Amino acid sequence: MDSEDKKLLLRILDIAEENHRILRKLRRASMWSTTLRIIYWIVILGVSIGLLYFLEPYLDAFQKASGNFRELLGNMNSLVK
Repeated sequence: MDSEDKKLLLRILDIAEENHRILRKLRRASMWSTTLRIIYWIVILGVSIGLLYFLEPYLDAFQKASGNFRELLGNMNSLVK
């Protein structure tokens, strides 16, 4: 093997090692991105369910009040007719 081929092989080896390092960084960044995206959605869903749980008594009271209001409007319509 002459020196020109040896230099070329060493250059190819350096490029391959650099590519390997870059690919490992990309894979690690992708893994962290996926992990953080999953955590983000878990937090969003958890907060939504928690709000629904804590606001349920108020929502029930609002629903009863709106039902009473609809009934009152119905009674008023029947009186007007």
